[in-house]
Amino acid sequence: MILQTHLLISKQLFMKGVSLNSNKGFTLIEALVAITILLLGVLGPLSAATRGITDGMIAKSQIVALGLAQEAIELTKAKIDSNTRVNLDWMDGLVSCLVNNVCRVEVSSNDYEICDPDQTNLNNSTTCWIQSDNQGIYVPLISGSTNGQMFHRTIQITPTTGNSILGDDAEAKVVVVVGWQDKGQWRSTTLTNYIYNY
Repeated sequence: MILQTHLLISKQLFMKGVSLNSNKGFTLIEALVAITILLLGVLGPLSAATRGITDGMIAKSQIVALGLAQEAIELTKAKIDSNTRVNLDWMDGLVSCLVNNVCRVEVSSNDYEICDPDQTNLNNSTTCWIQSDNQGIYVPLISGSTNGQMFHRTIQITPTTGNSILGDDAEAKVVVVVGWQDKGQWRSTTLTNYIYNY
């Protein structure tokens, strides 16, 4: 008896669910509109998060580039201080960076040498490209080793108008340009400072 009642209730429920005249459920258009609204709700925040990550990576590179430019300025000032302390000409060791030349600095020794300003040059020993070593110090790029982020740093020293670069009252302008590639786009930061023979 219980089994018959159960079957009768199941049969009645089944018959109600398959009624051909029923207007219940979603049409195809309603379903597509609902899916579109759901996708817009999900994709909006997702694209904002992706943009935030990209902007964060660009900001990181800009901060590193600015730090590398400041480092070059500080190393140039340290070179002048060192020259003055040991009674050398104040521009000793910096002559390779004068006027029409650009140079690079070896951080560990604070030595300056002319480098090739060509940004596409990655394969010779005179490149201006620098790269972080395993201790986090940026050093000149070793030919063929292009692991990690690289920066192109140039240092140029120009005498100011009316002054002789080696005179007693000499003043010079130091311009450091640090550039890098970011997803195929060239970006750079420039830092300018003045040095004096004091």
